[in-house]
Amino acid sequence: MSKQHTPLRLSILLVIIGLVLAPTGVAQAKTAMWQRYDVDITVQPNGDLRVVETQVIDFQGGPFREGFAEIPLENTDGISDVAVSEPGRAYQNEGGGEHTYTYYEEGGNLIIDWFFPPLSNETRTFLLSYTIHGAVRQYDSGDKIRFMVISPEIDFPIESSTVTVHLPPGGPVIDDPDSIGAPMQWRTSLDNLTVTYTSTRVVNAYEGVGIQLVFRHGAVTGPKPSWQVEFDRKDNFEQNVKPWIDLGLWAIAVALLVGLPGALYLIWYLFGRDPGPGLTPDYIAQLPSDLPPGLAGVMIDEKADLRDLTATLIDLARRGFVILEETESAAAFGALSKVITLRKSGTPSGLRSYEQMLYDAVFGARDAVDLHNLPARFFERLPAIESAMYTEAVKAGLFRAHPEEVRSGYRIGGVLIVVFGLFVGFVVTGLGSLVTGAIICPFIPIVLFGIGLLALSGVMPARTRKGADETAKWRAFQKYLGNIQQYKDIASAADQFEKYLPYAIAFGLERRWVNAFAQAPVAANIPIPMWYRPWRRPLVTTAHLGAGGAAPSVQAPSLNQIGAGMVGGLNSIGDGLVSALNAAGRSFSTPPASSYTYVSGGSRGFSGGRSTFRSGGGFRSGGFSGGGRRGFR
Repeated sequence: MSKQHTPLRLSILLVIIGLVLAPTGVAQAKTAMWQRYDVDITVQPNGDLRVVETQVIDFQGGPFREGFAEIPLENTDGISDVAVSEPGRAYQNEGGGEHTYTYYEEGGNLIIDWFFPPLSNETRTFLLSYTIHGAVRQYDSGDKIRFMVISPEIDFPIESSTVTVHLPPGGPVIDDPDSIGAPMQWRTSLDNLTVTYTSTRVVNAYEGVGIQLVFRHGAVTGPKPSWQVEFDRKDNFEQNVKPWIDLGLWAIAVALLVGLPGALYLIWYLFGRDPGPGLTPDYIAQLPSDLPPGLAGVMIDEKADLRDLTATLIDLARRGFVILEETESAAAFGALSKVITLRKSGTPSGLRSYEQMLYDAVFGARDAVDLHNLPARFFERLPAIESAMYTEAVKAGLFRAHPEEVRSGYRIGGVLIVVFGLFVGFVVTGLGSLVTGAIICPFIPIVLFGIGLLALSGVMPARTRKGADETAKWRAFQKYLGNIQQYKDIASAADQFEKYLPYAIAFGLERRWVNAFAQAPVAANIPIPMWYRPWRRPLVTTAHLGAGGAAPSVQAPSLNQIGAGMVGGLNSIGDGLVSALNAAGRSFSTPPASSYTYVSGGSRGFSGGRSTFRSGGGFRSGGFSGGGRRGFR
């Protein structure tokens, strides 16, 4: 680069930067700050208040052309004699041009707008004056003023404020002045007819200042404000009646909450508690009764589930109606995967209703079916099969009523109570919130009671006396199956392996049961169930070929060789059903993507909105005049 071109290029660069940054100086922030906000209030003998607001405004940026005030008409008998001025210049009540103002009533407020020449980056003083009628409440004990001198709706801080109240002759202050909002110091004149409040720090945005004065009755000769009677009635209710109503509602709510656990326990005790069983040994080594494994599983945990269905299917196989055949098929990348095939065997007879329903659901019109490819209607029939198992358990005298119907009844009852509590609670709260917010309290325990019923529904199916006795015995038998090595020599229990296997499945003990026999020293002598045909590749050599080159029959493997395979096979039955059911459940419960609508967007908000006025331990009730929004445009 040539040195002689460097200054020129730097100059061009600086010009470009200046042009880019130039708009930044033009787009200034537009803010109006209050340096001072003074309010002078004169109480007239007729009860009117003559109010003069002196606002010293620091305009930053601009231009500004208009000021506004919104003064609530609540707790007044009207506002009149509105005037706007600057020191040395009165504005005209015309509206629309510079140095004019206009006012009108709208939405329960008096709206005042005034207009001035464009202002930017300067400080100006505006005086807003008006007369409020009917703002002094009159009582024999003393007349009272409550006035919001600085609105909590002003969204910029005020550096300082002085509020002066002039009382009428013969009406000195008879009680200490009070204030809420930003902290104020007060002092009175020697005759107690003038009270001056002074801010002790900056009045923050949305903080506001409200004052209260009580002066001698009789100085105001005008009639009482038209709104005082209704206000006094509400005030009396707030101070003398509402606390007792709140106390009663809270007492009811607390009583209901305290009684809630007892009520739920009583419901369970009367309707869901099982009778006490008779004496039962620590364990039982034989079948306690002729209950089939599926019903035994339902009785133990009060639920018909996939484990009970699997146990029933294996029991059908043990009884000669089903064969489980394990084969291998080619999978991805040349790998082999095991396939469980269920085959019909013989002609089923003497089946219970739920057993026949399960058999028909699995096979339908086919003689064989792969476990991973069960008919679609099988999953549709599962609820009916489980319901039939409950019905069979009730028919056998094990339960007082259909367990799932009992659970559903309490769940529905709980939901209805929750909905009732929420709906009626919201309606009553909406209607009675003007009376007391505590009206919602009694409905909270009602909703919690409904939630308690939902939680209680799972334990509400009650067994009969026979069912309680049977459950105790079958649990003792369950203990035996889970710890057979402790109670019996495996060699002497070889005949129990196949006989009790379906019950071990129903109790969730199939892995421990199979392993207990497969890992025993005598496992080689324990016969494999005839209904289970595991896959096993035969090893055939020339020495093994018989006459004509035919392969000899392969001897069936012993239990210790096939134990792990059987466990895997049994588990694959349960896992297969669970996986298929989960897949079906996802397809039923997941709505189409088109049923969802997602709207993307940023946050939303409102600038300069109404803010809640938080008093610092101020007055117990309302009754304020004044206040309202102030601002500049």
